[in-house]
Amino acid sequence: MNQKGLRLVGGAIQGGMRDIPAEFLLHCRTYQDALRIGIKFSLSRLDECRVAERMGMSKGHLNKIINCDLLEAGPKRKMMSEYQMEQFEEVVGNNALSKYWVLKFERLLDHQREPIDPQMGQETTPRRQFA
Repeated sequence: MNQKGLRLVGGAIQGGMRDIPAEFLLHCRTYQDALRIGIKFSLSRLDECRVAERMGMSKGHLNKIINCDLLEAGPKRKMMSEYQMEQFEEVVGNNALSKYWVLKFERLLDHQREPIDPQMGQETTPRRQFA
């Protein structure tokens, strides 16, 4: 989906920061997935290179952070600091990352929800509705 498509599905801009609809983040398995969505829907249509440049880090370092979920667990895994997460959202101009963490801690991500009960034909834990 492109920038225009995001506007059509409800990506409201509030205070210079685009609100990414929760539906775009429900399938994220890791926060790196949320980073990718944040870059994809950046207000200025930035790529990884430009995001890294504006954050004051090398493209290689940002690339390691974004793609470490594709690596095996171990010492090579990279995480953003809290400051870097805030800086990332300021650079891309949306709240994909913070909204991901809210959904994760509320256990609303698709992979965190209980499976569908075959006898009842519905989720064992109902999905919370978003305003």
